[in-house]
Amino acid sequence: MSDIHFQLRSANSDDLDAVYDLFAEAASIFSKAEPEFFKDAVKDDAFREFFERTLDAPEQHFVLACAEAVPVGFIKFFAGVQPENIYSPERRFAYIHQLTVTQDLRRKGCANALIQHVKNVAQKQNISLLGIDFRSINEAARACYASNGFEVKGEVMWLCL
Repeated sequence: MSDIHFQLRSANSDDLDAVYDLFAEAASIFSKAEPEFFKDAVKDDAFREFFERTLDAPEQHFVLACAEAVPVGFIKFFAGVQPENIYSPERRFAYIHQLTVTQDLRRKGCANALIQHVKNVAQKQNISLLGIDFRSINEAARACYASNGFEVKGEVMWLCL
């Protein structure tokens, strides 16, 4: 394990540039690997609005991981209640929508610290169900999530025509 200590804090509107840089780094990897699903990041009004809207939503959380006060990763997640619908009963759950760590600090414990933060938030809210998804090309993510206790409960398949 690494000697790096990651400080976690809620993101705020002043973090737009740092979040964009981390997001763009990850987006570049996926846009090259799967251009039919992903595109390169663009720092435009749509990105700004997405970021601000996430910060303003009470059940959405945006947490930065910092090393020596520099943002090096983030996690964006939902924690709350899903009303009953035709598929499922009402349930309290948390769902990780995005977890990103700068390439230089991957496999150093940052993702584990971010996931543990989500687990802590969920437990404080009496949530016992936590979900996440990832791209099948990202084997490192699969291993990280499995080591944090996640299990595959479904899969999605695509056919490119």
